[in-house]
Amino acid sequence: MSYLPAKGIVDDINSLVSDVRSGVNTAKKYGAKAATLVAPAKAILDDPALPEVVSLVMELKAIKAREKKSLGSLGGTSLGDIGLKGIVQPLRYYVGYKKNPAMGMLVIAAIFAAPLALGYVLGKRR
Repeated sequence: MSYLPAKGIVDDINSLVSDVRSGVNTAKKYGAKAATLVAPAKAILDDPALPEVVSLVMELKAIKAREKKSLGSLGGTSLGDIGLKGIVQPLRYYVGYKKNPAMGMLVIAAIFAAPLALGYVLGKRR
């Protein structure tokens, strides 16, 4: 009588251990990614404007659904795309302004100085 397990059972156990290790590594990878999202998610959830933003997003989603329904089989955008790509660039400008408030003043000065400089140069030519 042998007390050693059958070879097939050993292979199954080794395969199971390998799968568990792979699953643990995958969980660690996603856990590390999720950890980087906790602080921004908490900041978003704590923001007092969140209910209004959610309401606006739901409104956009309803508009997109109506647009898609009116397009019929012609296609269109997916319902998941509510147009957030359009606010990425202005949000980048806003974050840049918050990081360097003096840049806002320089931009305003440049907007007013450019036509003045152009008028000065054109006036000198006469």
